[in-house]
Amino acid sequence: MAPKVTTIDPALSSNGPSVSSSFKNANEDYAKRLTLDLTLAQHRKLKLRAMDTGVPMAQILRDFIDGITD
Repeated sequence: MAPKVTTIDPALSSNGPSVSSSFKNANEDYAKRLTLDLTLAQHRKLKLRAMDTGVPMAQILRDFIDGITD
């Protein structure tokens, strides 16, 4: 039996960048990436703060880190 060949309908494909491309091409302003494990409650708390303030979760964490005194 021959392998099934699938084609992508151009009408269904998006014109914008893919989610995975944002991970492959780091923003030039940020040289390091951080992976952080959170509990569901911690993630929910951070997400709700981000939604309430309109500030991305990553920016909330960056602002917190910037506020740490040496």
